[in-house]
Amino acid sequence: MSIFIWLLALIKMKLFIAHITLIFMMSFVCGCDANVELKEEDKIFHAGPNMSGFGGTFFGLYKNNIYQFCDGDFMNPGCYTGEYELNGNILTLKNLKLNGHEKYNRFIIYRYAEQDSSYWQKKYSNSPSNWEQSKQSDINSGSQGDIYELDNDGKPVKDVTYYYVIRLDKLK
Repeated sequence: MSIFIWLLALIKMKLFIAHITLIFMMSFVCGCDANVELKEEDKIFHAGPNMSGFGGTFFGLYKNNIYQFCDGDFMNPGCYTGEYELNGNILTLKNLKLNGHEKYNRFIIYRYAEQDSSYWQKKYSNSPSNWEQSKQSDINSGSQGDIYELDNDGKPVKDVTYYYVIRLDKLK
């Protein structure tokens, strides 16, 4: 009889350990970013779509290398968080959900204050207006810079109409 009780206790112990392990793994897999609480005062960078001053697709960088990426619509912004890495002017958003707008998770940051006339001439090479007028228009819109994706070869993807503009920049 004591062997039976001992075996029953052993089975219960293994089931208990299996349940604890399962709960731990589920919380790790499903809830790794669910507990991240972002505060607006911790935001150090914000980039929105170049098509307008606001929209469903934008991202913000926060202290402690956390980003929030929103790619939805006004009813459901589809925001999620992850970790970012910044190396000079190269930004990597780890675990970025790639889709129609975002095909790569690496970006290059062009701050207007750091650009010379060649940047503007290249940016507006196909524009019917003068690049100096286009530059002034960018600056007057409140933008502080542009952000383009980097392809797998590390080259900026500039042949798109959709890229990001910097609205807040406290990285430096």
